Amino acid sequence: MQSRSRRSVRLGRVPVREDRVAGFAGSRHGRIDEELSSALLSGLSRHGFRFLVGCATGIDCCLRKAAAGSELAKRFTVHCAFPLRIRESEALGLNAVCRVSGGASASAALHWRTVLMVRECSLLVLFPDDPKTGCWGKGSRLAFNTAIQCHIPVFVVTTIPPLGTRQFRIEAGSLFGIIAGHWVVPQGVEVRDDRPA
Repeated sequence: MQSRSRRSVRLGRVPVREDRVAGFAGSRHGRIDEELSSALLSGLSRHGFRFLVGCATGIDCCLRKAAAGSELAKRFTVHCAFPLRIRESEALGLNAVCRVSGGASASAALHWRTVLMVRECSLLVLFPDDPKTGCWGKGSRLAFNTAIQCHIPVFVVTTIPPLGTRQFRIEAGSLFGIIAGHWVVPQGVEVRDDRPA
């Protein structure tokens, strides 16, 4: 297994691994309009990021559609839980891979697809609010917890920010001034203090 670089670059005050892979996750009932999706992807692309996204409906689908047919499509990989979902993404001109071997139950396949995708990220951008329940969905909680366990910074767009713990700290912020949210930085990840002494 190839070892990943521990060197980092900064996205504002927050360091991310030098490999610059932004993963997106969120509610399968959520939506992001195409203009916002394109602005986020373009901003991250200008900083040299590649993109990972899942095969679900909702947030995943919005981001896949925003990248389809654009120059950003070359920077995208869709992580699928099931082989049948690969064709959908390829029809949009996006690279797609099946992350789970056959034989797993649907629930297990979705679980492991999320875990494996998040582990490959150097930054996770999460839209966890489920508009049907007003709470974070199960998959969003899994993506968030996996990122924290793997010391991956998370930018969370939510009306329900997580409470800080000994595992991570939270700061209000924005991503390129495009969208407001919260930076969730795992303990041990050094955040540069830009404020004057």
